Amino acid sequence: MEPGAAPSAAPDTVQRRDQWMLLAAGIGTALTASRVKYLLIKGAVPDVRGLREPKYSADLDVLVHPDDALAALATLGAWGWTTSVGSGGDTARAPHAETLVHKGWPVSIDLHHTFPGFTEGAARAFEVLWERRQPLDAAGCVVDAPDRLGTALVESLNAMRSGALGQSIDGSHGAGRAVIGALADDEALQLAELADSAGAAYAMAPVLGRPEARASKPDQLAWDLALAGAGPFEARAAADFSLSRGSARVVALARIVWPRRDEFVSTYGLDHASSFEVLGARFARLGRGLARLPRGLSRARALTQRSPRS
Repeated sequence: MEPGAAPSAAPDTVQRRDQWMLLAAGIGTALTASRVKYLLIKGAVPDVRGLREPKYSADLDVLVHPDDALAALATLGAWGWTTSVGSGGDTARAPHAETLVHKGWPVSIDLHHTFPGFTEGAARAFEVLWERRQPLDAAGCVVDAPDRLGTALVESLNAMRSGALGQSIDGSHGAGRAVIGALADDEALQLAELADSAGAAYAMAPVLGRPEARASKPDQLAWDLALAGAGPFEARAAADFSLSRGSARVVALARIVWPRRDEFVSTYGLDHASSFEVLGARFARLGRGLARLPRGLSRARALTQRSPRS
């Protein structure tokens, strides 16, 4: 692989894990050459950090500083990676990441400019994890990834959010606790300190056995709503509405019913759709959104009115 070049096609003969490692090496090399700071997360990283048994990952997750998101997209775009076009159906694309695909690779890339659970700001979270980064050997190339505790933090947050599908909130918290079960007692204490400094203390409180607080910020309430089963856009919009007052609440409600065009296009993966297709998708979503609105606002109201989270 040439320095600074992302691979253009995946060899058919290598195993899926090897494909992940080859892609990680190429993407890391390309981003470094463009002077974009990045961290590989999820995938094979928790395996290498000794947090779980090796398993296959269908995509490569890359976390970048929010200020570098456009530069990262441009760098990967130069090597044939394009934004995945959503179906325009009922499922919204996660607003915290862009999914990129390449005609020559079976592994997609999720490019994250933030990560759910870091409720005190994406820049703060990235900078703290970056300072603790440790090199990872991917197909003979050195790439950047969080250290063992940083990886445990990201994996625990991811497990809670993934566990929200079809589980109770307690079940989601249990999934988060299962991730950190591999840590020694002193590591668990250090993880609590890391969660504080990286802005994930609110989300990690039930996992770490710490006192829980009522949601007081939109990102915190959006996290609770996501664990309660709300979709990413529904969660954020309902959080903004429930924590606003007066005229700001009217604006928040209008945003739920009719989001900004750029926000709608990005969330629903319609980047390459025509104006007519976007308008049609807006009206299709409007009917579904109005039907779900009472449930989402009721869920948000309940979460803000109760004391500790359950």
